[in-house]
Amino acid sequence: PDQTLDDAEIYYAIIGNLIVLKVKPYQEQKFRYIIYNEKIQQAIRVDALEDSCVLLPDDQGIIFAKGYYIQTGEVKLFDNQLENMLFEKRIISPNGEDFIYVFYQKKSGVYALMPYNIINQEVATPIICHGYSLFEDGELIFFKSEEEQKKHHLIQIWQTPFYSPNKTIEVENKSYLFKLGNKEIVRAMAEAAELLKLLRKEDNYSNLYIDLVKVATGILDSYHWLNNAEAFQLSEP
Repeated sequence: PDQTLDDAEIYYAIIGNLIVLKVKPYQEQKFRYIIYNEKIQQAIRVDALEDSCVLLPDDQGIIFAKGYYIQTGEVKLFDNQLENMLFEKRIISPNGEDFIYVFYQKKSGVYALMPYNIINQEVATPIICHGYSLFEDGELIFFKSEEEQKKHHLIQIWQTPFYSPNKTIEVENKSYLFKLGNKEIVRAMAEAAELLKLLRKEDNYSNLYIDLVKVATGILDSYHWLNNAEAFQLSEP
């Protein structure tokens, strides 16, 4: 209460509806990291941003080793006790729908694999491991190290959509939707999902009806095929 804004050291980045803040109050030694959402006028402290923070696809929000924050206000923080996690790379599936954000801790060798779906706009349960490999057919193999020596080591094998572009997938290739392409349809579904989220918001969400008109109009203007019968006439309410 006895400080003014001029007494603090403040850095910020504006990312759509979000303002990401890095603040060091007067006479404090460490920075605080805060995400403020102007649409819902709420702030949340996320110190994991000190280590790394990455933009989600299509400006949907931001992701970091301990969670993610979506532009419309959805936030998820995982209690994974991970510190000093650096962003290593982003892996994109050929279907254009799924992503894996890989974070890495140099000292311990721990990886955090964050699978993100742009239609659902959420991260599935993070995979915490000490090593992993992706194979051409989309199989993900990973393992966790143990504190003590063991005779047997557990390796998990998961089937994922992150197969190699060289792998051919047999699909029905005569349909209208196939001609449009999966990535085009995924983008439309992601924007439609955003519209559905806005429809569930309360009136206290800033400029709600303006955003509804903007998103709905943007979808209709961007995807000419929505009124096609083979696309189930999605342009109708």
